[in-house]
Amino acid sequence: MKKYLLKWKTFLLAVIMAIALLPAGTVSVFAAAKPAMSVTNKTVIGIDQEFKLSIKNVTKSKVKSTSWSSTNKKVVVVDGGEVTSVGKGTATVKCKITYKNKTTKTLSCKVTVKIPATAVEITNAQDDLTNNSRQVIAVGDSYDFNSVLTPSNADNYITYSISNTDCATVDYKGIVRGKKPGFVTLTARAKLTKPAAYKNNLDQVLDLKDSINLEIVSKTAKVTDVKLTDTTTLTVTFDKAMDVKSLLNDQNQLLSNIIITTKSDKNGVIASSLGTLTGSLSSDGKILTIKTTGYFNGLYGIKFTTGILTKDQEPLMEYFKELALYDTTAPTYKNYVVDDTGLIATINFSEAMDFSGLKIETVQQASSNTAAKSTTINRLSQKTNYKASDDGKSLVIDLTLISTLDYNKQFMVVFSGLKDRAGNYPPNDRITTYVGTDTAPKPQAQLISLIRTDGNTLTATFTRSIKSPGSVMLSNGMNIPGKVKEDNTKQVIYTLDPNSAKLYGKQDVYIGFWDSYNVIANDTSANTYKKVEVNFTIVAEIPELQDFRLDVETYDSGPIYSLVLTYNKDVDLISKNGVLKARFIPNVGNYPGDYYIGYTAEANGSVVTLVLNSSDMNQAGTFIVTLPEDFVSDGYGNTSIEETVKLVSTEGTSTALPKPRAIVQSNDDASTIYISFGNKLDETTAQNINNYSVAGASIISAELTDNTTTGATVKLTLAPNSITESNKYSISIYGITGYHNTYSVMEPYNAMVYLRKNSGPGYVTNNYTNPDKIILTFSENLSGTASFQAFQNGVDMVENCVISGKNIIITLVDLPVKNIPITVTPTSANHITDIYGNEIGTLPTIQVIPTY
Repeated sequence: MKKYLLKWKTFLLAVIMAIALLPAGTVSVFAAAKPAMSVTNKTVIGIDQEFKLSIKNVTKSKVKSTSWSSTNKKVVVVDGGEVTSVGKGTATVKCKITYKNKTTKTLSCKVTVKIPATAVEITNAQDDLTNNSRQVIAVGDSYDFNSVLTPSNADNYITYSISNTDCATVDYKGIVRGKKPGFVTLTARAKLTKPAAYKNNLDQVLDLKDSINLEIVSKTAKVTDVKLTDTTTLTVTFDKAMDVKSLLNDQNQLLSNIIITTKSDKNGVIASSLGTLTGSLSSDGKILTIKTTGYFNGLYGIKFTTGILTKDQEPLMEYFKELALYDTTAPTYKNYVVDDTGLIATINFSEAMDFSGLKIETVQQASSNTAAKSTTINRLSQKTNYKASDDGKSLVIDLTLISTLDYNKQFMVVFSGLKDRAGNYPPNDRITTYVGTDTAPKPQAQLISLIRTDGNTLTATFTRSIKSPGSVMLSNGMNIPGKVKEDNTKQVIYTLDPNSAKLYGKQDVYIGFWDSYNVIANDTSANTYKKVEVNFTIVAEIPELQDFRLDVETYDSGPIYSLVLTYNKDVDLISKNGVLKARFIPNVGNYPGDYYIGYTAEANGSVVTLVLNSSDMNQAGTFIVTLPEDFVSDGYGNTSIEETVKLVSTEGTSTALPKPRAIVQSNDDASTIYISFGNKLDETTAQNINNYSVAGASIISAELTDNTTTGATVKLTLAPNSITESNKYSISIYGITGYHNTYSVMEPYNAMVYLRKNSGPGYVTNNYTNPDKIILTFSENLSGTASFQAFQNGVDMVENCVISGKNIIITLVDLPVKNIPITVTPTSANHITDIYGNEIGTLPTIQVIPTY
């Protein structure tokens, strides 16, 4: 046994010696595992998500303490290894281990918090009900769709898809391009970048989507631009020449192919009412200029339908867009011009103006070394001498009566109190303009054309206004003097006698001896007769009925029925009274046979109004009325053909009054609300305050400020301090009827409208701050000018007053006497409002006691 143990000892010694001789690094030592964080990289989806971190491979008996921390507590917080997500971002969670032998070890885990979307929305699609719930894109055209996530800081990404890629394609950015006509659906989806990292049943969130309908149409004419030129002017640009007859009627009013509607903005404020819309098309047919008798200010839906045609009779691609048309630009002086007399001056502004507050601040001579007469200065200084143009963009002044010594002088006129129709005032409430006359000699007016304009009239058109019309000589020897047209002084009419009216074919007409204004003395170009070939052949184009309507107005004596006919040209009546034959179809009962309706009529241009015999219209039913042959005639003697119109009589009743077009709070007075209607209103019901309600507010009055056939405006005045918070309020309207019962009572109407509060700041408290400050605190932020007196022992101690947020800080000139009351009162210069312009109420006398 001893020999056996000796052998093993000898073997072990040999092994140990062999190991000692091995090269360094060839020995493997089985050391204990190092401490480590249970997770070193973690992604969390959502807020308030929790998970547990722990430390591995630590001998607790050797550890003195552990300290957990987060490098960004806005992302995650940690408590003893319990981690909670609190916000989007990346943070590192650390654990510092302190051993009993005073050594330390810090372990970490990178945590990324992602926010999942709850919704995705395509935000700029034009697919609402007014656009038939789909957006139109032409073949070959593209549209860039925008999408947003809710919440806005979500980490999802958005993908797009098209239901039929034969008709359209979409790229990863949301740009859709039309390929061929058809209907498709565009879908936007929101997906998380790493959905597998989320473990809390996000399946319903991983395929969030929003879809819209698209119509791909053949490429044709389209609207390329719509922009606000000024407060009353909208300019529409087409890519092809358009047919004006598909845009405007004979009175240049917009046809129903163009629809402009007022909308509510994000604050619930309805855009301003537009009144009557008229238009004009440029000579190349590509630019439509739309004018309004109201003004553009707010959010509008603008639609152009396929009923609009090009000159080649191709339909326009339907266009719809919501446009925010806000005028924030102050008006400016543009220039002044004079008429052909040189004595009637027109001062032009950059846009349509509100002249109601016009004042003349300064008038002074701007040219010539010779001082102007006082009478001239006085005429320029009287605001009643300035007349506003119909479009509101100009002021016209007649300087015919000024001294001839002041002809051709220029004057500077400074106006104040002017603003544009959107309420923008010029800087410093002043506009400096210039005005003058121009009687300098000019060339004689030149003849542009001489044509036969109706059966009895020749009309000459000149390059300048005509003072003396001259005459024409006809081939039959007649010499006919002219007459300058009142509404267009560049035209002269020559009325033919009965024999001359019988002339036909091309005739040589001699015209001469006209005279314009301020003509150069040696210009005798109009002092002889000039030969002009005129076609006397009468145009054989009959008057055509374009439109008709039946108006019903109710008076104490009963209903009045008016049949309004509109023709394609100016017409005259063959007879102003008579009887119309009709067929009558009653609402109830048997057909009674032929019917006859008496009338009296009047023609005005292209419109003929027939007042029908009320006793012939007092049955409810349909009248098919015959307008006889030769009912009206044009200026050439062409008469109308027989036509029929269908009229529906409801025994004096009428359809319900349409709802208001707009409800707008005044920019200048928060206690005033304007309600605009598109129809003339009954004065009694419109001005009855019981027919209106504003949630939580008291209505003092309802005033009908304008009331015409083109529309009406009701001004509601609210009691001060009845709107205590700026917010959306429910406004209800009911019980209003049309003028003389043209419309029956309106259906009850309710709208949510954003209203600014009309209550001023309320005084809350005061505080004395050592050594020299008195602070008055109010219920809200202040604006304006603060001016106070602070008396102690009969001496005013105020040095200055400053507005700061909700406070008025009154600084005293000296340290006041302790415990002696200071009496604080506002002065007459005090003018304090809130940020909306509502004035502060009457301030009480305030006692402040310094207690330093």
